[in-house]
Amino acid sequence: MPEALQQAARHDDLNGLSILSVGDIWKNDLAPVADLGGETVLIDRFSTGLGAPGHRVSSFDEAVSIMRAWADAPTPG
Repeated sequence: MPEALQQAARHDDLNGLSILSVGDIWKNDLAPVADLGGETVLIDRFSTGLGAPGHRVSSFDEAVSIMRAWADAPTPG
Protein backbone atom coordinates (compact mmCIF):
# COMPACT_ATOMS: atom_id res chain seq x y z
CA MET A 1 0.00 0.00 0.00
CA PRO A 2 2.69 2.60 0.79
CA GLU A 3 4.24 2.18 -2.66
CA ALA A 4 0.86 2.59 -4.38
CA LEU A 5 0.17 5.76 -2.41
CA GLN A 6 3.57 7.21 -3.25
CA GLN A 7 3.04 6.48 -6.92
CA ALA A 8 -0.39 8.11 -6.89
CA ALA A 9 0.99 11.17 -5.08
CA ARG A 10 3.43 11.77 -7.96
CA HIS A 11 0.54 12.68 -10.28
CA ASP A 12 -0.14 16.41 -10.16
CA ASP A 13 -3.81 15.93 -10.97
CA LEU A 14 -4.28 14.00 -7.72
CA ASN A 15 -3.19 16.81 -5.40
CA GLY A 16 -5.87 17.46 -2.81
CA LEU A 17 -7.63 14.19 -3.59
CA SER A 18 -9.23 12.61 -0.57
CA ILE A 19 -8.79 8.90 -0.08
CA LEU A 20 -10.75 6.16 1.67
CA SER A 21 -9.23 2.82 2.56
CA VAL A 22 -11.29 -0.16 3.69
CA GLY A 23 -9.52 -3.27 4.87
CA ASP A 24 -9.09 -5.91 7.51
CA ILE A 25 -5.40 -5.42 8.36
CA TRP A 26 -4.61 -2.13 10.06
CA LYS A 27 -0.87 -2.05 9.40
CA ASN A 28 -1.02 -2.97 5.70
CA ASP A 29 -4.38 -1.69 4.50
CA LEU A 30 -5.12 1.37 6.58
CA ALA A 31 -2.16 2.82 8.49
CA PRO A 32 -0.48 4.28 5.37
CA VAL A 33 -3.70 6.05 4.41
CA ALA A 34 -4.28 7.28 7.96
CA ASP A 35 -0.74 8.68 7.98
CA LEU A 36 -1.68 10.79 4.93
CA GLY A 37 -4.87 12.05 6.59
CA GLY A 38 -7.22 9.77 4.67
CA GLU A 39 -10.38 8.15 5.93
CA THR A 40 -10.15 4.55 7.15
CA VAL A 41 -12.60 1.75 7.81
CA LEU A 42 -11.27 -1.32 9.60
CA ILE A 43 -13.21 -4.53 9.17
CA ASP A 44 -12.39 -6.00 12.58
CA ARG A 45 -14.18 -9.35 12.37
CA PHE A 46 -12.47 -10.70 15.48
CA SER A 47 -12.67 -7.53 17.62
CA THR A 48 -8.89 -7.23 17.89
CA GLY A 49 -9.01 -3.54 18.75
CA LEU A 50 -5.84 -2.96 16.72
CA GLY A 51 -5.10 0.37 15.09
CA ALA A 52 -6.90 3.68 15.22
CA PRO A 53 -9.32 3.66 12.28
CA GLY A 54 -11.85 6.37 11.60
CA HIS A 55 -14.49 3.64 11.64
CA ARG A 56 -14.44 0.10 13.00
CA VAL A 57 -16.97 -2.45 11.76
CA SER A 58 -17.33 -6.21 12.02
CA SER A 59 -18.28 -6.93 8.40
CA PHE A 60 -18.01 -5.55 4.89
CA ASP A 61 -21.78 -5.10 4.85
CA GLU A 62 -21.46 -2.64 7.74
CA ALA A 63 -18.78 -0.73 5.84
CA VAL A 64 -21.00 -0.11 2.80
CA SER A 65 -23.01 2.72 4.36
CA ILE A 66 -19.79 4.42 5.49
CA MET A 67 -18.35 4.14 1.98
CA ARG A 68 -21.52 5.56 0.45
CA ALA A 69 -21.58 8.50 2.84
CA TRP A 70 -17.90 9.20 2.13
CA ALA A 71 -18.47 9.04 -1.63
CA ASP A 72 -21.45 11.40 -1.40
CA ALA A 73 -19.69 13.97 0.82
CA PRO A 74 -18.45 17.17 -0.80
CA THR A 75 -14.74 17.14 -1.53
CA PRO A 76 -12.62 19.50 0.55
CA GLY A 77 -11.01 22.48 -1.05
